[in-house]
Amino acid sequence: GRAYLCTELLGPSLKQVLEARGRLDEALVYGLGARLVLNLFKVHSCGWVHGSVSPEKILVGRGEDCGNIYLVGLSQAASLASSDEEGRQSTGLPYY
Repeated sequence: GRAYLCTELLGPSLKQVLEARGRLDEALVYGLGARLVLNLFKVHSCGWVHGSVSPEKILVGRGEDCGNIYLVGLSQAASLASSDEEGRQSTGLPYY
């Protein structure tokens, strides 16, 4: 047999929204920012750091779900419990 991964169909990335709409109004930015902080808090509360967060990695919902945002690109996520050879925690990308 074959293994399949099924996910919900999401809308465009925040980058695509910005390219299509240009500048977003203040209320929308505050709402998106609040949802982003909540999503990052949920990831952190599970003991993970998302890694690089950029408009390409923030997707918006579709239809009735258009007010929600989703973080993608968790392949760069790191466990808060991970450490290097000297016992220091290492998170983020090397070029930062």
